[in-house]
Amino acid sequence: MPTMLLSSLLSVSLLHPLFEPLFLFLLLSVFGVLSGGIVNFSPRPDVSLAYVLTTILPPFFTLLLIADGRFMEAILLVLYGTYMLLLSRGLNHEYTLLTTQQIELEKLNQQDSLTMIANRRSFDHILKENWALQSRTNGKISLMLIDIDYFKRINDQYGHLAGDLVIQQVAETIKRVCRRVSDVVARIGGEEFAVIISATNHEEIVHLAERLRVSVSNEPIKYKQQSLNVTVSLGVATLSPNSSNTESELFELADKRLYCAKESGRNTTIHQD
Repeated sequence: MPTMLLSSLLSVSLLHPLFEPLFLFLLLSVFGVLSGGIVNFSPRPDVSLAYVLTTILPPFFTLLLIADGRFMEAILLVLYGTYMLLLSRGLNHEYTLLTTQQIELEKLNQQDSLTMIANRRSFDHILKENWALQSRTNGKISLMLIDIDYFKRINDQYGHLAGDLVIQQVAETIKRVCRRVSDVVARIGGEEFAVIISATNHEEIVHLAERLRVSVSNEPIKYKQQSLNVTVSLGVATLSPNSSNTESELFELADKRLYCAKESGRNTTIHQD
């Protein structure tokens, strides 16, 4: 609206002698406002286009159709408007490129580079957010901690490339089993994973954990014409967020049960004390 008003005043100044002394001031004001607006609106090409047309068209048609002998000024407006559109397009390209780079960088900061699932930083943030959400809705959060059994032996016997392959394959199995949109799968340590699951009762989580454990153990991993038999241990915990507990307590409880699973001979799931 301000630019429309300014361009309308410029159009009137071309026709009414009363405004003639203000013509140059109004013209420079239109150019200045248009330049500043293009910078602000460059993220939106459609808004930039509308902004240029709103500013330029009223005085242009006034010069072209009504005012006599002012074609040079009309050409000047067209040239300046074209320049502004090209400038807007260039700024929009730079903005889009920068935004894409920022999104990719943020994604890398939240993603484990080996498995392409969430990393520990992202896991901590999502767990805290989900905890706050469930505390407001009186819901429950379940946490599944998963550790690859005897992973050091795999690295020592077959090398780190084999270890990386095992981590990747286990991550794929976890994603395949825990495939609900609300399930959050993360790698939180070298060979340790976590799954955050909301709005599900504890028995279903235990069943899911067992299905995951069996899936890993039943799928040998091929490495250099060898079959690596891999198993995992799991600790499962479920809590209802409230003012008397925190997400750290959920993690500690699941971690305690994971430790018990490993102490109990591994390749097992512990879901209660």
